[in-house]
Amino acid sequence: MSALIDTGAELSGIKPYLAEKFGFKTVREAYINTATDKNVFARVYAGEIWIDDYVMFVPEIVEITNDDNPHDFVVGMNILRHSDFAV
Repeated sequence: MSALIDTGAELSGIKPYLAEKFGFKTVREAYINTATDKNVFARVYAGEIWIDDYVMFVPEIVEITNDDNPHDFVVGMNILRHSDFAV
């Protein structure tokens, strides 16, 4: 699995196979504005993510519809603002 931390993304994104594997539920479908200013129709999921011992419910994780995107998961600001990362 490949993930990208993207401070420019308001919402996090996930490829459909991972959303299914992790048991995320589709809560709606919507047009999403991508980083390349395209509007794409995508599923919006809700689910729990785990980082070490920390469990967080994320109410909106958008489907990554671009097959050219090499990442399986994009961690956006809706997750990052609840986290404390150090390098």
